[in-house]
Amino acid sequence: MQILDYDDFIKYIKEGLISTHNYNKYSNSILSNLSGLGFNIKLNPLDGYKFELTVYHIPIDGCDILLSLVNNYGYYPSKYTIELNNNMTNSFKFKLNEFKYKLKKKNIKSIVITFESKYEDGLYKNTLEVPDVLYHVTKTKYLDKISKIGLVPKSKNRLSTHPDRIHFVYDIEEANKLINKFKLSDKLNNVNEEEYTILEITPDKNNIRLHTDPNMIVDGCFTYDNISKNNIKK
Repeated sequence: MQILDYDDFIKYIKEGLISTHNYNKYSNSILSNLSGLGFNIKLNPLDGYKFELTVYHIPIDGCDILLSLVNNYGYYPSKYTIELNNNMTNSFKFKLNEFKYKLKKKNIKSIVITFESKYEDGLYKNTLEVPDVLYHVTKTKYLDKISKIGLVPKSKNRLSTHPDRIHFVYDIEEANKLINKFKLSDKLNNVNEEEYTILEITPDKNNIRLHTDPNMIVDGCFTYDNISKNNIKK
Protein backbone atom coordinates (compact mmCIF):
# COMPACT_ATOMS: atom_id res chain seq x y z
CA MET A 1 0.00 0.00 0.00
CA GLN A 2 1.42 3.38 -1.02
CA ILE A 3 1.78 5.92 1.80
CA LEU A 4 1.25 9.56 0.82
CA ASP A 5 2.29 12.64 2.74
CA TYR A 6 -0.46 15.16 3.51
CA ASP A 7 0.08 17.42 0.48
CA ASP A 8 0.17 14.47 -1.90
CA PHE A 9 -2.95 13.04 -0.25
CA ILE A 10 -4.89 16.30 -0.72
CA LYS A 11 -3.73 16.51 -4.34
CA TYR A 12 -4.79 12.91 -4.92
CA ILE A 13 -8.25 13.54 -3.47
CA LYS A 14 -8.70 16.74 -5.46
CA GLU A 15 -7.65 15.09 -8.71
CA GLY A 16 -10.38 12.53 -8.13
CA LEU A 17 -12.96 15.23 -7.51
CA ILE A 18 -12.30 17.00 -10.81
CA SER A 19 -12.49 13.95 -13.06
CA THR A 20 -15.20 13.87 -15.76
CA HIS A 21 -15.43 11.14 -18.38
CA ASN A 22 -15.83 11.99 -22.05
CA TYR A 23 -19.52 11.43 -22.76
CA ASN A 24 -18.83 10.84 -26.48
CA LYS A 25 -16.85 7.76 -25.47
CA TYR A 26 -19.34 6.57 -22.85
CA SER A 27 -22.67 7.61 -24.40
CA ASN A 28 -23.47 4.04 -25.46
CA SER A 29 -22.75 2.86 -21.93
CA ILE A 30 -25.04 5.54 -20.47
CA LEU A 31 -27.85 4.67 -22.88
CA SER A 32 -27.39 0.93 -22.39
CA ASN A 33 -27.51 1.18 -18.60
CA LEU A 34 -30.59 3.41 -18.57
CA SER A 35 -32.42 1.41 -21.25
CA GLY A 36 -31.81 -1.74 -19.27
CA LEU A 37 -33.49 -0.12 -16.28
CA GLY A 38 -36.64 0.69 -18.24
CA PHE A 39 -35.91 4.21 -19.50
CA ASN A 40 -36.90 5.31 -23.01
CA ILE A 41 -34.17 7.83 -23.65
CA LYS A 42 -32.05 9.60 -26.31
CA LEU A 43 -28.67 11.37 -25.92
CA ASN A 44 -27.90 14.54 -27.89
CA PRO A 45 -24.34 15.97 -27.66
CA LEU A 46 -24.24 19.79 -27.52
CA ASP A 47 -20.53 20.65 -27.29
CA GLY A 48 -17.39 19.66 -25.40
CA TYR A 49 -18.95 20.67 -22.12
CA LYS A 50 -22.52 19.34 -22.07
CA PHE A 51 -25.16 17.07 -23.55
CA GLU A 52 -28.93 16.58 -23.44
CA LEU A 53 -30.87 13.51 -22.43
CA THR A 54 -34.36 13.37 -23.90
CA VAL A 55 -36.46 11.11 -21.68
CA TYR A 56 -39.77 9.72 -22.97
CA HIS A 57 -40.39 7.42 -20.03
CA ILE A 58 -38.99 7.43 -16.49
CA PRO A 59 -39.75 4.30 -14.44
CA ILE A 60 -41.32 4.67 -11.01
CA ASP A 61 -38.65 5.95 -8.60
CA GLY A 62 -36.27 6.18 -11.57
CA CYS A 63 -35.28 9.84 -11.14
CA ASP A 64 -32.59 9.20 -8.52
CA ILE A 65 -31.21 6.28 -10.53
CA LEU A 66 -30.87 8.42 -13.66
CA LEU A 67 -29.18 11.30 -11.86
CA SER A 68 -26.88 8.99 -9.90
CA LEU A 69 -25.72 7.13 -13.01
CA VAL A 70 -24.95 10.29 -14.99
CA ASN A 71 -23.28 11.81 -11.92
CA ASN A 72 -20.93 8.82 -11.88
CA TYR A 73 -19.59 10.00 -15.25
CA GLY A 74 -18.96 13.49 -13.82
CA TYR A 75 -22.00 15.46 -15.02
CA TYR A 76 -24.74 17.38 -13.21
CA PRO A 77 -28.23 18.47 -14.39
CA SER A 78 -28.33 22.24 -14.98
CA LYS A 79 -31.77 22.76 -16.53
CA TYR A 80 -34.64 20.89 -18.17
CA THR A 81 -37.49 21.43 -20.63
CA ILE A 82 -40.85 19.68 -20.35
CA GLU A 83 -42.96 19.07 -23.45
CA LEU A 84 -46.63 18.30 -22.81
CA ASN A 85 -48.92 16.14 -24.94
CA ASN A 86 -50.39 19.31 -26.48
CA ASN A 87 -46.82 20.21 -27.65
CA MET A 88 -46.51 23.14 -25.23
CA THR A 89 -43.03 23.45 -23.67
CA ASN A 90 -41.56 25.15 -20.63
CA SER A 91 -37.98 25.33 -19.35
CA PHE A 92 -36.71 25.46 -15.77
CA LYS A 93 -33.49 25.61 -13.79
CA PHE A 94 -32.88 22.20 -12.28
CA LYS A 95 -34.07 21.94 -8.68
CA LEU A 96 -34.43 18.34 -7.58
CA ASN A 97 -37.60 18.54 -5.47
CA GLU A 98 -39.35 20.71 -8.04
CA PHE A 99 -38.27 18.35 -10.82
CA LYS A 100 -39.61 15.30 -8.99
CA TYR A 101 -42.91 17.07 -8.35
CA LYS A 102 -43.34 17.88 -12.06
CA LEU A 103 -42.66 14.25 -12.99
CA LYS A 104 -46.00 13.34 -11.36
CA LYS A 105 -47.95 15.12 -14.12
CA LYS A 106 -49.83 12.75 -16.40
CA ASN A 107 -49.66 14.81 -19.59
CA ILE A 108 -45.87 14.84 -20.14
CA LYS A 109 -44.73 13.89 -23.63
CA SER A 110 -40.98 14.21 -23.04
CA ILE A 111 -38.38 15.82 -20.78
CA VAL A 112 -35.07 17.17 -22.07
CA ILE A 113 -32.45 17.39 -19.31
CA THR A 114 -29.24 19.34 -19.94
CA PHE A 115 -26.17 17.88 -18.25
CA GLU A 116 -22.91 19.78 -17.93
CA SER A 117 -19.38 18.72 -17.10
CA LYS A 118 -18.54 19.29 -13.45
CA TYR A 119 -14.79 19.67 -13.50
CA GLU A 120 -13.36 19.33 -16.96
CA ASP A 121 -12.98 20.87 -20.40
CA GLY A 122 -14.23 18.21 -22.79
CA LEU A 123 -11.68 15.45 -23.01
CA TYR A 124 -9.04 16.88 -20.72
CA LYS A 125 -8.71 17.64 -17.04
CA ASN A 126 -9.19 21.32 -16.46
CA THR A 127 -5.93 22.71 -15.12
CA LEU A 128 -5.92 26.30 -16.35
CA GLU A 129 -2.84 28.35 -15.62
CA VAL A 130 -3.52 30.64 -12.66
CA PRO A 131 -2.71 34.29 -13.53
CA ASP A 132 -1.22 36.81 -11.11
CA VAL A 133 -4.48 38.79 -10.98
CA LEU A 134 -8.17 38.00 -11.49
CA TYR A 135 -11.29 40.14 -11.18
CA HIS A 136 -14.61 39.33 -9.57
CA VAL A 137 -17.86 41.31 -9.86
CA THR A 138 -20.05 41.42 -6.76
CA LYS A 139 -23.09 43.32 -5.59
CA THR A 140 -21.82 46.23 -3.48
CA LYS A 141 -24.08 45.22 -0.60
CA TYR A 142 -21.95 42.09 -0.09
CA LEU A 143 -18.68 43.97 0.44
CA ASP A 144 -18.89 44.04 4.23
CA LYS A 145 -19.36 40.26 4.42
CA ILE A 146 -16.56 39.65 1.90
CA SER A 147 -14.20 41.86 3.93
CA LYS A 148 -14.80 39.54 6.90
CA ILE A 149 -14.83 36.04 5.40
CA GLY A 150 -13.49 36.43 1.85
CA LEU A 151 -15.21 34.86 -1.14
CA VAL A 152 -17.03 31.56 -0.63
CA PRO A 153 -18.58 29.60 -3.55
CA LYS A 154 -22.32 30.24 -3.84
CA SER A 155 -24.97 29.23 -6.38
CA LYS A 156 -26.48 32.65 -7.03
CA ASN A 157 -26.56 31.76 -10.72
CA ARG A 158 -28.59 33.47 -13.40
CA LEU A 159 -28.61 31.04 -16.30
CA SER A 160 -28.60 27.50 -14.95
CA THR A 161 -28.12 25.44 -11.82
CA HIS A 162 -24.58 24.29 -11.09
CA PRO A 163 -22.35 23.32 -8.16
CA ASP A 164 -21.26 26.22 -5.93
CA ARG A 165 -18.49 28.25 -7.55
CA ILE A 166 -16.83 31.69 -7.73
CA HIS A 167 -16.60 33.38 -11.14
CA PHE A 168 -13.73 35.54 -12.39
CA VAL A 169 -12.78 37.55 -15.47
CA TYR A 170 -9.25 38.28 -16.60
CA ASP A 171 -9.24 42.08 -16.91
CA ILE A 172 -11.05 45.27 -15.85
CA GLU A 173 -12.62 45.78 -19.28
CA GLU A 174 -14.33 42.39 -19.11
CA ALA A 175 -15.47 43.12 -15.56
CA ASN A 176 -17.10 46.36 -16.70
CA LYS A 177 -18.81 44.52 -19.56
CA LEU A 178 -20.15 42.05 -17.04
CA ILE A 179 -21.53 44.83 -14.84
CA ASN A 180 -23.31 46.36 -17.84
CA LYS A 181 -24.87 43.02 -18.68
CA PHE A 182 -25.98 42.48 -15.06
CA LYS A 183 -27.57 45.93 -14.96
CA LEU A 184 -29.38 45.30 -18.23
CA SER A 185 -30.59 41.95 -16.89
CA ASP A 186 -31.83 43.65 -13.71
CA LYS A 187 -33.75 46.17 -15.78
CA LEU A 188 -35.28 43.62 -18.14
CA ASN A 189 -36.35 41.44 -15.21
CA ASN A 190 -37.77 44.36 -13.20
CA VAL A 191 -35.23 43.78 -10.42
CA ASN A 192 -34.47 46.68 -8.08
CA GLU A 193 -31.44 48.51 -9.41
CA GLU A 194 -28.26 47.12 -7.85
CA GLU A 195 -24.82 48.65 -7.40
CA TYR A 196 -21.87 46.48 -8.41
CA THR A 197 -18.21 46.54 -7.38
CA ILE A 198 -15.15 45.06 -9.04
CA LEU A 199 -12.77 43.15 -6.76
CA GLU A 200 -9.14 42.50 -7.64
CA ILE A 201 -8.04 39.01 -6.65
CA THR A 202 -4.43 37.98 -6.12
CA PRO A 203 -4.90 34.20 -6.15
CA ASP A 204 -2.86 31.83 -4.03
CA LYS A 205 -1.54 29.70 -6.87
CA ASN A 206 -0.81 26.75 -4.58
CA ASN A 207 -4.37 26.55 -3.31
CA ILE A 208 -6.65 27.26 -6.25
CA ARG A 209 -7.78 25.45 -9.38
CA LEU A 210 -9.40 27.36 -12.23
CA HIS A 211 -11.94 25.97 -14.69
CA THR A 212 -13.37 27.41 -17.89
CA ASP A 213 -17.09 28.15 -17.85
CA PRO A 214 -19.15 27.52 -21.02
CA ASN A 215 -22.06 29.56 -19.64
CA MET A 216 -20.20 32.79 -18.91
CA ILE A 217 -21.36 35.72 -21.03
CA VAL A 218 -17.81 37.15 -21.09
CA ASP A 219 -14.40 35.50 -21.21
CA GLY A 220 -13.77 34.12 -17.75
CA CYS A 221 -13.24 31.18 -15.43
CA PHE A 222 -14.37 29.86 -12.05
CA THR A 223 -13.15 28.00 -8.99
CA TYR A 224 -14.68 25.77 -6.33
CA ASP A 225 -12.08 27.02 -3.81
CA ASN A 226 -12.50 29.72 -1.17
CA ILE A 227 -10.66 33.02 -1.62
CA SER A 228 -9.12 34.52 1.53
CA LYS A 229 -10.03 38.11 2.42
CA ASN A 230 -6.26 38.78 2.41
CA ASN A 231 -6.16 38.15 -1.34
CA ILE A 232 -8.97 40.60 -2.17
CA LYS A 233 -9.10 44.37 -2.67
CA LYS A 234 -11.49 46.81 -4.35
